[in-house]
Amino acid sequence: MEGECDASRKQRRKQLRSRKRVAHILVVLAVLFVVCWSPLNVYTLIIYYGNIDMTAFLYYFKMGESHDLTPLSSSLRPACPNPLAVTVAYCLQFANSCTNPIALYFLSTSYHRYYRLVMTCNSNSAAVNNNSTLASRSHH
Repeated sequence: MEGECDASRKQRRKQLRSRKRVAHILVVLAVLFVVCWSPLNVYTLIIYYGNIDMTAFLYYFKMGESHDLTPLSSSLRPACPNPLAVTVAYCLQFANSCTNPIALYFLSTSYHRYYRLVMTCNSNSAAVNNNSTLASRSHH
Protein backbone atom coordinates (compact mmCIF):
# COMPACT_ATOMS: atom_id res chain seq x y z
CA MET A 1 0.00 0.00 0.00
CA GLU A 2 2.84 2.38 0.85
CA GLY A 3 4.54 1.59 -2.47
CA GLU A 4 1.36 2.56 -4.31
CA CYS A 5 1.27 5.93 -2.51
CA ASP A 6 4.90 6.60 -3.42
CA ALA A 7 4.26 5.67 -7.04
CA SER A 8 1.19 7.88 -7.11
CA ARG A 9 3.12 10.76 -5.55
CA LYS A 10 5.95 10.34 -8.07
CA GLN A 11 3.43 10.27 -10.90
CA ARG A 12 1.84 13.51 -9.65
CA ARG A 13 5.25 15.21 -9.35
CA LYS A 14 6.16 14.10 -12.85
CA GLN A 15 2.84 15.38 -14.18
CA LEU A 16 3.31 18.72 -12.36
CA ARG A 17 6.82 19.14 -13.83
CA SER A 18 5.47 18.35 -17.28
CA ARG A 19 2.67 20.90 -16.92
CA LYS A 20 5.16 23.54 -15.74
CA ARG A 21 7.32 22.90 -18.81
CA VAL A 22 4.31 23.24 -21.10
CA ALA A 23 3.23 26.45 -19.32
CA HIS A 24 6.75 27.84 -19.72
CA ILE A 25 6.72 27.05 -23.44
CA LEU A 26 3.30 28.67 -23.87
CA VAL A 27 4.43 31.82 -22.05
CA VAL A 28 7.52 32.09 -24.28
CA LEU A 29 5.43 31.60 -27.43
CA ALA A 30 2.91 34.22 -26.24
CA VAL A 31 5.70 36.73 -25.54
CA LEU A 32 7.19 36.11 -28.98
CA PHE A 33 3.76 36.65 -30.55
CA VAL A 34 3.26 39.95 -28.71
CA VAL A 35 6.77 41.16 -29.59
CA CYS A 36 6.30 40.33 -33.26
CA TRP A 37 2.75 41.61 -33.76
CA SER A 38 2.57 44.65 -31.46
CA PRO A 39 4.64 47.21 -33.42
CA LEU A 40 2.50 47.23 -36.55
CA ASN A 41 -0.71 47.04 -34.54
CA VAL A 42 0.41 50.08 -32.55
CA TYR A 43 1.15 51.91 -35.81
CA THR A 44 -2.28 50.95 -37.13
CA LEU A 45 -3.95 52.29 -33.98
CA ILE A 46 -1.94 55.52 -34.21
CA ILE A 47 -2.98 55.99 -37.82
CA TYR A 48 -6.62 55.13 -37.11
CA TYR A 49 -7.04 57.25 -33.99
CA GLY A 50 -4.22 59.74 -34.52
CA ASN A 51 -3.89 62.68 -36.86
CA ILE A 52 -1.84 60.97 -39.60
CA ASP A 53 -2.73 61.26 -43.24
CA MET A 54 -2.81 57.81 -44.81
CA THR A 55 -1.57 59.14 -48.16
CA ALA A 56 1.60 60.46 -46.58
CA PHE A 57 2.03 57.26 -44.57
CA LEU A 58 1.86 55.08 -47.69
CA TYR A 59 4.14 57.43 -49.62
CA TYR A 60 6.84 57.19 -46.96
CA PHE A 61 6.45 53.44 -46.67
CA LYS A 62 6.79 52.87 -50.41
CA MET A 63 9.46 55.45 -51.14
CA GLY A 64 11.58 55.51 -48.00
CA GLU A 65 13.69 58.38 -46.74
CA SER A 66 16.21 58.46 -49.57
CA HIS A 67 13.75 59.50 -52.29
CA ASP A 68 12.66 63.00 -53.19
CA LEU A 69 9.83 64.10 -50.90
CA THR A 70 8.78 67.17 -52.90
CA PRO A 71 5.49 65.64 -54.11
CA LEU A 72 4.25 65.81 -50.52
CA SER A 73 3.18 69.09 -49.09
CA SER A 74 5.23 70.23 -46.11
CA SER A 75 2.18 69.89 -43.84
CA LEU A 76 2.09 66.11 -44.41
CA ARG A 77 5.77 65.35 -43.90
CA PRO A 78 6.01 65.70 -40.09
CA ALA A 79 2.94 63.52 -39.50
CA CYS A 80 4.42 60.41 -41.12
CA PRO A 81 5.89 57.60 -39.03
CA ASN A 82 9.46 56.50 -39.56
CA PRO A 83 9.49 54.30 -42.71
CA LEU A 84 12.31 52.14 -41.33
CA ALA A 85 10.25 51.41 -38.22
CA VAL A 86 7.23 50.49 -40.33
CA THR A 87 9.36 48.18 -42.47
CA VAL A 88 10.79 46.51 -39.36
CA ALA A 89 7.26 46.14 -37.96
CA TYR A 90 6.09 44.39 -41.15
CA CYS A 91 9.15 42.12 -41.12
CA LEU A 92 8.52 41.22 -37.48
CA GLN A 93 5.02 40.07 -38.35
CA PHE A 94 6.35 37.77 -41.05
CA ALA A 95 9.19 36.60 -38.80
CA ASN A 96 6.65 35.41 -36.25
CA SER A 97 5.95 32.46 -38.53
CA CYS A 98 9.53 31.33 -38.02
CA THR A 99 9.83 31.96 -34.29
CA ASN A 100 7.56 29.19 -33.03
CA PRO A 101 9.49 26.26 -34.52
CA ILE A 102 12.81 27.80 -33.46
CA ALA A 103 11.58 28.42 -29.92
CA LEU A 104 10.12 24.91 -29.68
CA TYR A 105 13.39 23.44 -30.92
CA PHE A 106 15.23 24.98 -27.96
CA LEU A 107 12.50 24.65 -25.32
CA SER A 108 11.10 21.17 -25.91
CA THR A 109 13.31 18.11 -25.81
CA SER A 110 10.74 15.93 -27.56
CA TYR A 111 10.26 18.51 -30.36
CA HIS A 112 14.05 18.74 -30.68
CA ARG A 113 14.35 14.95 -30.89
CA TYR A 114 11.61 14.51 -33.50
CA TYR A 115 12.82 17.48 -35.51
CA ARG A 116 16.28 15.93 -35.76
CA LEU A 117 14.70 12.59 -36.61
CA VAL A 118 12.72 14.11 -39.49
CA MET A 119 15.56 16.29 -40.78
CA THR A 120 18.09 13.46 -40.83
CA CYS A 121 15.63 10.98 -42.39
CA ASN A 122 16.59 8.56 -39.65
CA SER A 123 14.62 5.35 -40.02
CA ASN A 124 16.18 3.12 -37.37
CA SER A 125 13.72 0.88 -35.55
CA ALA A 126 14.08 2.53 -32.13
CA ALA A 127 13.17 5.94 -33.55
CA VAL A 128 10.23 4.51 -35.47
CA ASN A 129 8.98 2.68 -32.35
CA ASN A 130 9.23 5.88 -30.30
CA ASN A 131 7.36 7.70 -33.04
CA SER A 132 4.51 5.18 -33.04
CA THR A 133 4.35 5.34 -29.23
CA LEU A 134 4.00 9.12 -29.41
CA ALA A 135 1.32 8.85 -32.09
CA SER A 136 -0.69 6.35 -30.03
CA ARG A 137 -0.49 8.64 -26.97
CA SER A 138 -1.75 11.65 -28.91
CA HIS A 139 -4.92 9.83 -29.97
CA HIS A 140 -6.02 9.20 -26.37
